Amino acid sequence: MNRTIKFAVPLGVLALICGCSSSGEGSNPLPNDAEVRIQPGALEFEITEQLDDDGNCLFDPDFYIDQFMTVSVTGAGGSPIGGADLSVSVDFGGNSFSGLEVMQLFDDLNGNGVVDEDAELVSGAGDPLFRTATAEFTGEKMLILRLNLSCAYRGSMQAMSDGFVGRAQIDVVQPGT
Repeated sequence: MNRTIKFAVPLGVLALICGCSSSGEGSNPLPNDAEVRIQPGALEFEITEQLDDDGNCLFDPDFYIDQFMTVSVTGAGGSPIGGADLSVSVDFGGNSFSGLEVMQLFDDLNGNGVVDEDAELVSGAGDPLFRTATAEFTGEKMLILRLNLSCAYRGSMQAMSDGFVGRAQIDVVQPGT
């Protein structure tokens, strides 16, 4: 009987350890009152399109603005949730659209607040959905969204964490529309 107890205790401890360990995505689900937010939640830019002889907008890849976007995950009373897994996408990015890339998402890896095009682009052609996590203490992730301002369009940026979704609406419009 003594042998059974010695054998059972280590198995019980092992079961307890395995049951509490993190096993990757979804292992620490967000609370039911969680919220994913993107700030600013909406952007609108009025532009005047330059048109060709056929009335088509002339796309200029070098006419853009870089906008800081903050994705946050919070729980009850707005308390930050650090280390929350995020999946982020943008409409009209190279990884989600086969036409002209009017929106590009960058991860400011070196924290200098400036886009390093070759190293920090996360929404280019061939890139998967961008996966990242919120900062441990602030529950936030800062990203840079490059918006082309040569032609009118409407799109959005989405962030998802454990089934909760946040969205920012992007409108680049002609005056009066």
